[in-house]
Amino acid sequence: MSDLSQSPDSNPYSLGAYLSGLLCLLEATLLQLEMNDNGAERRADRLWEARLDLDCGLADLRALEARGSSHAAKFGLQLNIMKERLAAVERAAALSTPAPSFP
Repeated sequence: MSDLSQSPDSNPYSLGAYLSGLLCLLEATLLQLEMNDNGAERRADRLWEARLDLDCGLADLRALEARGSSHAAKFGLQLNIMKERLAAVERAAALSTPAPSFP
Protein backbone atom coordinates (compact mmCIF):
# COMPACT_ATOMS: atom_id res chain seq x y z
CA MET A 1 0.00 0.00 0.00
CA SER A 2 1.32 3.44 -0.84
CA ASP A 3 1.00 6.40 1.47
CA LEU A 4 -1.90 8.08 -0.30
CA SER A 5 -2.32 10.62 2.44
CA GLN A 6 1.02 12.18 1.48
CA SER A 7 0.98 12.03 -2.33
CA PRO A 8 -0.83 14.80 -4.19
CA ASP A 9 -3.24 14.27 -7.08
CA SER A 10 -0.68 15.84 -9.43
CA ASN A 11 -0.41 12.62 -11.44
CA PRO A 12 -3.90 11.10 -11.54
CA TYR A 13 -2.80 8.45 -14.03
CA SER A 14 -0.31 6.84 -11.66
CA LEU A 15 -2.82 7.02 -8.80
CA GLY A 16 -5.51 5.54 -11.04
CA ALA A 17 -3.13 2.77 -12.10
CA TYR A 18 -2.28 2.01 -8.47
CA LEU A 19 -5.95 1.81 -7.47
CA SER A 20 -6.78 -0.30 -10.51
CA GLY A 21 -3.91 -2.66 -9.68
CA LEU A 22 -5.15 -3.09 -6.13
CA LEU A 23 -8.66 -3.90 -7.37
CA CYS A 24 -7.25 -6.36 -9.94
CA LEU A 25 -5.31 -8.23 -7.25
CA LEU A 26 -8.40 -8.47 -5.08
CA GLU A 27 -10.51 -9.55 -8.07
CA ALA A 28 -8.09 -12.34 -8.96
CA THR A 29 -8.07 -13.63 -5.38
CA LEU A 30 -11.86 -13.52 -5.16
CA LEU A 31 -12.24 -15.38 -8.45
CA GLN A 32 -10.02 -18.17 -7.15
CA LEU A 33 -12.05 -18.34 -3.95
CA GLU A 34 -15.36 -18.30 -5.81
CA MET A 35 -14.24 -21.17 -8.05
CA ASN A 36 -13.67 -23.12 -4.83
CA ASP A 37 -11.06 -25.42 -6.36
CA ASN A 38 -8.45 -24.94 -3.63
CA GLY A 39 -7.65 -27.25 -0.78
CA ALA A 40 -8.62 -26.15 2.73
CA GLU A 41 -5.17 -24.80 3.58
CA ARG A 42 -4.82 -22.92 0.30
CA ARG A 43 -8.34 -21.55 0.71
CA ALA A 44 -7.47 -20.23 4.17
CA ASP A 45 -4.37 -18.54 2.72
CA ARG A 46 -6.44 -16.95 -0.05
CA LEU A 47 -9.04 -15.70 2.44
CA TRP A 48 -6.28 -14.12 4.51
CA GLU A 49 -4.80 -12.54 1.37
CA ALA A 50 -8.19 -11.14 0.31
CA ARG A 51 -8.82 -9.68 3.78
CA LEU A 52 -5.39 -8.03 3.75
CA ASP A 53 -5.93 -6.56 0.26
CA LEU A 54 -9.35 -5.29 1.33
CA ASP A 55 -7.92 -3.70 4.48
CA CYS A 56 -5.27 -1.94 2.38
CA GLY A 57 -7.94 -0.75 -0.01
CA LEU A 58 -10.08 0.59 2.83
CA ALA A 59 -7.10 2.49 4.26
CA ASP A 60 -6.41 3.95 0.82
CA LEU A 61 -10.06 4.91 0.45
CA ARG A 62 -9.99 6.77 3.77
CA ALA A 63 -6.87 8.65 2.61
CA LEU A 64 -8.50 9.52 -0.72
CA GLU A 65 -11.64 10.77 1.02
CA ALA A 66 -9.63 12.80 3.52
CA ARG A 67 -8.00 14.79 0.78
CA GLY A 68 -11.08 15.03 -1.41
CA SER A 69 -9.67 13.03 -4.30
CA SER A 70 -11.77 12.68 -7.42
CA HIS A 71 -10.92 8.95 -7.36
CA ALA A 72 -12.57 8.30 -4.00
CA ALA A 73 -16.19 7.76 -5.08
CA LYS A 74 -15.51 5.31 -7.90
CA PHE A 75 -12.86 3.43 -5.93
CA GLY A 76 -15.19 3.25 -2.92
CA LEU A 77 -18.02 1.75 -5.00
CA GLN A 78 -15.74 -0.85 -6.55
CA LEU A 79 -14.20 -1.68 -3.19
CA ASN A 80 -17.65 -2.12 -1.64
CA ILE A 81 -18.56 -4.66 -4.33
CA MET A 82 -15.36 -6.58 -3.54
CA LYS A 83 -16.16 -6.40 0.18
CA GLU A 84 -19.61 -7.91 -0.42
CA ARG A 85 -18.14 -10.68 -2.59
CA LEU A 86 -15.57 -11.51 0.09
CA ALA A 87 -18.31 -11.68 2.72
CA ALA A 88 -20.27 -14.10 0.51
CA VAL A 89 -17.19 -16.29 0.04
CA GLU A 90 -16.53 -16.28 3.78
CA ARG A 91 -20.14 -17.29 4.51
CA ALA A 92 -19.90 -20.12 1.98
CA ALA A 93 -16.63 -21.29 3.51
CA ALA A 94 -18.15 -21.27 6.99
CA LEU A 95 -21.15 -23.31 5.79
CA SER A 96 -18.95 -25.86 4.04
CA THR A 97 -16.68 -26.41 7.06
CA PRO A 98 -17.72 -29.57 8.87
CA ALA A 99 -18.77 -29.18 12.47
CA PRO A 100 -16.36 -30.61 15.01
CA SER A 101 -17.27 -34.02 16.38
CA PHE A 102 -17.13 -34.61 20.08
CA PRO A 103 -16.50 -38.02 21.61
